[in-house]
Amino acid sequence: MATVKCPLLSLTAQGDYAKIITYRRVGRTNVVSEYSSPTDRKSGAQSVHRTAMRDAREAWRDLSLSEKETWREKAIGIPGTSGYNLFIKFYIESYLDSLKVFFNKHLFNEVYFN
Repeated sequence: MATVKCPLLSLTAQGDYAKIITYRRVGRTNVVSEYSSPTDRKSGAQSVHRTAMRDAREAWRDLSLSEKETWREKAIGIPGTSGYNLFIKFYIESYLDSLKVFFNKHLFNEVYFN
């Protein structure tokens, strides 16, 4: 990681250049470093969350216009939140809670009845 004074002959630069180097700001300092490609390690938890998000988006698409409007009205009192975001939040929370109940029940059965 190198500190630079005039990145790309300008005051600031941010982002990747030809997937070779990366310019970014750290605090008030311009920094340039070697490009590192992001890894896509699909853990079990990531797969669960991706599935939950996919199902939530599909459920939102399946709602009627009046149901979507109801979610939009619920979100009015929450700054920076849309009806879509509120629906997705509630959907994913209920999805994950149902998984916890399912796995806790099966874990209980495995531990105490086998």
